[in-house]
Amino acid sequence: MDNPSKSEKIIKKIEAIHRKNWGYKSSAQHPLIIEKRKKTCLKKYGVDSYLKTPGILEKTKITNLRKYGYEHASQNKEIKEKILKSHKIYIYNSFKKFQDRIIPMFSIEEFTGCGYDKDYKWKCVKCGKVFQCNYADGRVPRCYVCNPKLHAVEENNLFNFINSLEGVIIDRNRRNLKGKELDIYIPDKKIAIEYNGIYWHGELASGKDSTYHLNKTVECEKKGIKLIHIFEDEWLNKKEIVKSRLKHILNKTKYSIGARKCKINLISIDLKNKFLNKYHLQGRDRSSIHLGAFYKNHLIAVMTFSKLRKALGQNNIKNSWELSRFATIKNFTITGVANKILSYFEKNYKPTYIISYADRRWSQGNLYYKLEFKMDHISKPSYWYIKAGIIKRIHRFNFRKNILKNKLSNFDPTKTEWENMQNNKYDRVWDCGNYVFIKTY
Repeated sequence: MDNPSKSEKIIKKIEAIHRKNWGYKSSAQHPLIIEKRKKTCLKKYGVDSYLKTPGILEKTKITNLRKYGYEHASQNKEIKEKILKSHKIYIYNSFKKFQDRIIPMFSIEEFTGCGYDKDYKWKCVKCGKVFQCNYADGRVPRCYVCNPKLHAVEENNLFNFINSLEGVIIDRNRRNLKGKELDIYIPDKKIAIEYNGIYWHGELASGKDSTYHLNKTVECEKKGIKLIHIFEDEWLNKKEIVKSRLKHILNKTKYSIGARKCKINLISIDLKNKFLNKYHLQGRDRSSIHLGAFYKNHLIAVMTFSKLRKALGQNNIKNSWELSRFATIKNFTITGVANKILSYFEKNYKPTYIISYADRRWSQGNLYYKLEFKMDHISKPSYWYIKAGIIKRIHRFNFRKNILKNKLSNFDPTKTEWENMQNNKYDRVWDCGNYVFIKTY
């Protein structure tokens, strides 16, 4: 080795000495050293870091412009690719720290980064099963064979969150539905919450067919109980949005704003998508009209509209629209803002017909009644496809039979979509359908 100081043995020896003398991996991490360095810089340069001095910043920009053609080196394509490659190698090598539990079954070339939308194959050391799971937020992928009650941990986290908002709640209630269990029940508000683990609510894995979640919802409605179904991937991947919706349903939002203080304007696609990804469970959409409500120049609510899809069979109605998304920032109740945005749309676009949908797992459509929509009908339950080891529902639209041959390794054109999906080891999980609302002018 050209540089002995880079050997793992020497590095560990130096770290051990620093930990013994300073209590840290490096002496530079010690609070006293950090404070001393800041005081020295303040005395010499008037800032707490040498890199913050105006002269150095300007000099760095000039050097970067000369060498890379940009004020910041990371803006250069080659440098950016080098940084990304280095970061990818660092993350991939970090998998070694949990190799006593799972082993990655993919090469560094196949690793395209972290994220809930990126699934990789892993091998469980304990049982030897190969399973698929994403790697996001540093969360270690877990084998569902060795951790059959993994969802129970997160269910308990949901219980603790509700418990922090409400005084009296009941866990695992069986009294209201004649022995059938409700995961969480709030007697004072007659609200129940179900935490639906993806694998354990699959049709094949547990026998929970197209009517299971709907029947439980209807039984609760007959008892005057509002039942909310939260799927596991919603809680894991969009926890803050779920918490915000629950706070709103339980009347526990912290602040309020009146819509009269807001201004309505058209917003860009990028701003709309960014807002929806942050505050709406379904995320971004492909709407053509996107309106935002602003309070003191801050975007606090978004409503979007799309031309009717052909699949609805109503796209021939003149000037007809679908209200696609409505979302507000978390921790705020914005009284009347939905009505104000809709009024702006009505005034400027003169619709003759608007259709929209309320997810029966979450809502009974109260907002639409306030906006003077009429409930037209209730749609049948729909489904998502799931696969063991992957905590993510994939909408059935992505597996239509006419495109299955390009998606499945084992495809038989003589079999149905569902038969083909089963042959490729997919299961499916059902929702409760939608309330379909219409407003005519």
